[in-house]
Amino acid sequence: MPRPRSVVIVGGGPAGLVAAKTLLHAFPRGTFEVTLLEKSKSVGGLWPVADDQQDGMLNPSMPTNLSRYNVCFSDLAWETTDLETVSSSIPMFPRAWQVGRYLQCYAQKYIPEGVIRLESMVTSAVREKYKDRYRWKVDWTAPPTREDDTMRERPVDDISKMLQNMRFCQGFFDHLIVASGFFSAPKGPESNEFETFPGPVLHSSELRSLEGFLGSSGHPTDSRSEGGSSKEQNLKAKLLVVGGSMSGAEAAASLAFDLSSARYSPQASSLDYEVVHVTSRPFYPLPTMIPRSLKRSQESSGDEHPPTFVPIDLGMYDLSRRPQGPISDMSGKMSPSRAKPTHAFLQSIIGGDQSGLRKDTLLFTPEREELPAYVAINDRYAEFVRSGDIRPIAGRATEFGLDSNGKGAVTVSDEGKNATIENVAGIILATGFQPQQAISWLSEEVKQVLDCDDACHRMPLILQKRCICHEKIPDLGFVGFYEGPYWGVMEMQARLIARRWGDDVGKSLIPGPPEHDGESQELKEMQALRQAIRGSDMIPQFWMGDYVGLMEGFARELEKQRAPLAGYGDRDGPVIGARYTPADNSGDIKETQKILTSLETILAASTTHATFVPRATFRALQGSWNIFRDLNSKLATFPSGIFTGTAAFHPRLPTNSEFDAEYLYSEQGELVTQQGYTMKASRSYVYRYREVDDQLSVWFVKPDDGKSVDYFFHELQFIVPSTDAGALQENNAGGGGSSPDEWKACGYHLCVDDEYRPDYTFKFRGVTLSELTIAFHVTGPKKDYLSSTRFTRA
Repeated sequence: MPRPRSVVIVGGGPAGLVAAKTLLHAFPRGTFEVTLLEKSKSVGGLWPVADDQQDGMLNPSMPTNLSRYNVCFSDLAWETTDLETVSSSIPMFPRAWQVGRYLQCYAQKYIPEGVIRLESMVTSAVREKYKDRYRWKVDWTAPPTREDDTMRERPVDDISKMLQNMRFCQGFFDHLIVASGFFSAPKGPESNEFETFPGPVLHSSELRSLEGFLGSSGHPTDSRSEGGSSKEQNLKAKLLVVGGSMSGAEAAASLAFDLSSARYSPQASSLDYEVVHVTSRPFYPLPTMIPRSLKRSQESSGDEHPPTFVPIDLGMYDLSRRPQGPISDMSGKMSPSRAKPTHAFLQSIIGGDQSGLRKDTLLFTPEREELPAYVAINDRYAEFVRSGDIRPIAGRATEFGLDSNGKGAVTVSDEGKNATIENVAGIILATGFQPQQAISWLSEEVKQVLDCDDACHRMPLILQKRCICHEKIPDLGFVGFYEGPYWGVMEMQARLIARRWGDDVGKSLIPGPPEHDGESQELKEMQALRQAIRGSDMIPQFWMGDYVGLMEGFARELEKQRAPLAGYGDRDGPVIGARYTPADNSGDIKETQKILTSLETILAASTTHATFVPRATFRALQGSWNIFRDLNSKLATFPSGIFTGTAAFHPRLPTNSEFDAEYLYSEQGELVTQQGYTMKASRSYVYRYREVDDQLSVWFVKPDDGKSVDYFFHELQFIVPSTDAGALQENNAGGGGSSPDEWKACGYHLCVDDEYRPDYTFKFRGVTLSELTIAFHVTGPKKDYLSSTRFTRA
C-alpha cells in the first residue's frame, strides 16, 4: 500500500478548512496526511469569531453581501451550528462574527484534532529535489510548548524574551496548498502622503464606527484641526471616503448611518458632517433584496403581479438567466455586446438609470454602458445619496494637505481637471487590498515559475484550471486565490485538487511535459488577460466573477450532477454550493439536504406568503418625501382640509434589541381647512423591522421629545395577491387585494373607543419605491374621518 501523501495547507480560513476537509474525507483513511498552519489564534482567516472582536480586517457586525446559502459549505447547514444558542436566529445575511463561528463549527465537525496548528506563521516554503521526487521544505514559527508557555500575559517591555521563546519549526511535505487568502493586506497611498493632513486617516478595513474614527468626542482629536475663521467654522466639515465600489459604498453608508443615528436617536448629538464619496467611476448600488423576476421591464406592463423579492445572490445567480445550451464560464475580458445587456439588467433591478438619485457621478453615459458595469451591495447607500447625506464626486484623490484655514484639504482629479475639497475632518481609504503578503513566503524560484508580478494586485500569479495550479509544479495547489472568492468555488477548487492528487497516489512527483498543448495555451491566455488588466477598460469588476459559469464548469470537469430544486425546472433556480455535492460521500448528505430544503422553503414562501416583501419595503422607505394629505371628516367637530408638506424616514440604531432596523419618521407642513384656516402641523412615528418574523410595525413616540418610542400602533399585514384572475378582480373591487403593479398592506389599532384602520399601497419600480399611499379610516363615538396621504419622492 502506498505511503500517505503529506500535505501542508497554509491558511485556516474558509479556503484552508475546506481543502483540509476534502483531502481527509474524499479518500480512504491514510491517503493523505494533512497539516494546516494558521497564523492566528483561531480558525476563520479574515472572519472574526466574537461580536466584540476589534482586531482584524472585518468589522464583526458587518453583514455578508451574499445570503447564508452561498456563505456556507455544502455539508454544514447554518441551522446545525451552535449560533442558535448565541443569537436568537440566523439572519439571511450573517454578521461577520457569525461567519467566523460557523467556520469554527465546520472545523470541529470535519477536521480531526492535531491537524490544525494555530499561531503558526509560515516564513518560507522551498520546493527541493529529494531522492527520486520533489518535496516542500516549509519553515514556520510557533508559540512555546505548554511546558514553556512564556508568550502569554507577558509585559510589553519583555518583547525580546518573548521572541526568544518562539519555536522555529520545519517540516517536509509532498504537497503544498496555498489557502492564505487573496485580500491579505490593505492597499492605499503611502503614509508619507498624509504628513500634512491634520485629521484621522483610516483604511476602510479599520473602520468600526464614527465615534471610533473621530474620537469619543465625535470630533477629530488632532489639535491641527482646530481654529480657522468664524465663517469657515460655520461650514459643515466633511468626512471623505476615497475609493468606489464595494468597500467605498460600505464605508460611506456606514458613516452616513452613524450620523443619522446620532441626529435622530433619543439621545441626539450635535454631530454635523457631510459624507463625501470620491469614486473613479459610476457604479450601481444594489440592495440585498431584489425582485425575483428580473425579466420585468422598467415600466409595468399592467398585467403582472407586484414584484416578489429574494436575496440578491438567489436572484442574480439563477440558471434561467443563461442562454440555452451548456453554461460556460464567461470570466475574463468583456465585450461591449456583453456589457450592454448587463447594464440593462442592473437598471431593471434598481428601476431606472439612477437619474432619480440626482447625482451625475453615478450616471452611466451611453459610452460607459459599453464598458463593464460595477456594482456595490448596500441597503442604505442609494437613498443616502438621494437625500443628500452622501455626496458622490467623480475622480481620484491625488493630494492631501491643508486648506487656507488650516483644515484638511484633498485635491481630486478627473479627466484632467483638479478640484479641491476643503474642510476635510477625516479620510477613509476604501482603496482595496493587495495579495502579495499572502504569498510572500513562497521561494523566489517558485514565484518565478508562476510568473509572479508584485505590481499586478489583481493577478499576481499566472495559474491554470480556474486558478488552482500550474503545470510545471503539479504538487502545488491554490484554493481561493483570486478576486472575490465564492465559497462554492473554493469547495470545487478543493475537490479538483484532491482528485488530481488522489489519482496520482503512487506516482512520481517529478514534473514531466504538459499533459497537452491546451494547458500551455491556457497559460498564454492568462498572461494575455493579465496584460489586459494592466490597461484595458474591458476587464470586469471581478475578472473571475462568473459564479454560475464557474460552478457549472467545475461540475462538468468533476462529473457531478446538479441537484434539482422543488418548484423549478431542470435548468432553473439559483446556484448554491449545496446543489453540486460530491458522489464520494465525503460530506454529510443530511446537511446538504437540510440546506436544499431550507432554500426550497424560503423560495416558495417568497411567492406564496410575500416573504421578504416587508423587508424590501422597509428598506425602500428611507429618505425624503413630499406628502399630500386629504382629510375628509363626516363630523363637523373634526376638521376637513388639505395638508401639504414634507416627510422623512431617518435610519437609526434600533432602540430595542428585539428589532433589526428602525426609522424615526417625521413630517411637517401646513394644513388648510375647508373653512380657510391655516395652521402648521407636524408629527412623528417610529417604524421598525424584525427579521425573525419578517414584520414591519409602527409605533407612537413620546410627545415630550418626539423621538423616544412610547407604545405600539400597528403592524402591517401584507396582502398576497391571488393568482386567479377572477378572484383578483373581485378582491380589488372590494379594496382587499393588490392591483397588478402594487403591494397592499393593512393594519388595525384600537385607541380606547376609536378604531384606526390603515390601508397602505406601495408602488415599486424595481427595488425603488416610487409612490406610497396611506389611507386611515378612523371611526369612534366622536370621530369618523378618512385621512388619505400620497407620498412622492422629494
